[in-house]
Amino acid sequence: MRLLIFTIFLSIFSLSALNAQTQRDRAASEGTRTPTSTNRTATSTPRAPSRSEMNVAPVTSGDGDVFTVVEVMPEFPGGQTGLNGYLGSITYPDDALDNNWQGKVYLSFIIDKDGTISDVEVVRSSGYEVLDNAAKYHIETMPPWKPGTQRGKAVKVKYTLPMVFKLG
Repeated sequence: MRLLIFTIFLSIFSLSALNAQTQRDRAASEGTRTPTSTNRTATSTPRAPSRSEMNVAPVTSGDGDVFTVVEVMPEFPGGQTGLNGYLGSITYPDDALDNNWQGKVYLSFIIDKDGTISDVEVVRSSGYEVLDNAAKYHIETMPPWKPGTQRGKAVKVKYTLPMVFKLG
């Protein structure tokens, strides 16, 4: 009986080791890495992620590539604090104030290679055209940003930003 249990255990262990080796061989032939056990060290060197793995595939336009994610993302003058200050200084539209309209507007825009803003569009409306137009106007009149870079070169980056209109 002990011999039978030992034989079954040895068979399962052998199949498990064979399966793990097969997975490592397959991964090596495909150029990918598989998890290794804790008592082994990885023999392959880490590779840089491809463009599709990093989700930095550019959106092609007639004027060049527009990225959604880059190595160094664009930055508003003064950083996040400066952006929050700029958005906090927006004057509430009179019509919206009179009617107690509130909402959140999602805007998409492109930060060009020189940091200027272009192609501003409302991605998700607040439900009030007055708020949407005010948000769009303030994005269009933003000061130039520090442009995003990919491989050391300034590139166009598509950016999405929510703007909240809330009465205090």
